[in-house]
Amino acid sequence: MTLEQALLALKRIREAYRAWDAGRLEAEEALVEVEEALEGLFPDRGEDEEP
Repeated sequence: MTLEQALLALKRIREAYRAWDAGRLEAEEALVEVEEALEGLFPDRGEDEEP
């Protein structure tokens, strides 16, 4: 592998990581929205209560 090939591979890895991280952040935001919606549906439930 040449230095140029290695640099291109690192660039692809960086781009893939950024895409993965953006997806992860979007999923975390969606989970927060679901949590807030569920809290709105079940406002009387405590944190430690079992279903």
